[in-house]
Amino acid sequence: MGMESADIFATKGLEYLIVIGFLVLFAAFWRILVGRAVETRPLVRRSGRFRVARGYHYHRGHSWAAPASRGRVRVGMDDFAQRLLGRVSGLVLPEVGSVVRQGDQGWTIDVDGRQIRMLSPMDGAVEAVNPEVARDPGIVNADPYESGWLLEVRPRDARRCFKNLMDDRLASLRAEQSSEWMTELYTSELGVTLPDGGEPIEGFGRLLKEDGWERLAEHVFLSDDLPS
Repeated sequence: MGMESADIFATKGLEYLIVIGFLVLFAAFWRILVGRAVETRPLVRRSGRFRVARGYHYHRGHSWAAPASRGRVRVGMDDFAQRLLGRVSGLVLPEVGSVVRQGDQGWTIDVDGRQIRMLSPMDGAVEAVNPEVARDPGIVNADPYESGWLLEVRPRDARRCFKNLMDDRLASLRAEQSSEWMTELYTSELGVTLPDGGEPIEGFGRLLKEDGWERLAEHVFLSDDLPS
């Protein structure tokens, strides 16, 4: 009887150790999983007068690219672009299966009947477009770096494309340079100047006349690099 009791206790003890070991491993795995989820959520911070997302890659034409799941790269427009244009009226996005090229036209923004052609920051095949943004383009204004993404691209060579783009620090400088250029454009076209260090109002590009709008498209969004 004593031997049987000892065997039972030994067996139970082994079971307890297995359960405890499983719980410890599960807790460690959960911490890693949660940690990765937090890491992949972009830290959107304010730098100067505009927001940037840490860990994203930025094109000089104010678009961005960021790694997504399954080897894809998400693409969108930055905070400066949406602040400059104001509420987006419509979007013309490439079809799934089409190919975009870095520095060529990626999509078209419609702002009250006036268009801006924006450059793609990546090379690759379009594998998804954001259906929410297609239904409600205003999401881009509310959340340009997360829910306001536009495309998911399967890149041909992501590393090469990323090397050609700016990090968030340089993107902040680019946004401020574009803002300073806009101030000069306002002065020459409208006879008004945005206050130094002042907060640009939403949609401040809408005030421009047609000639100023074209100059904005060429200088800020670099559409002069595109074939007409």
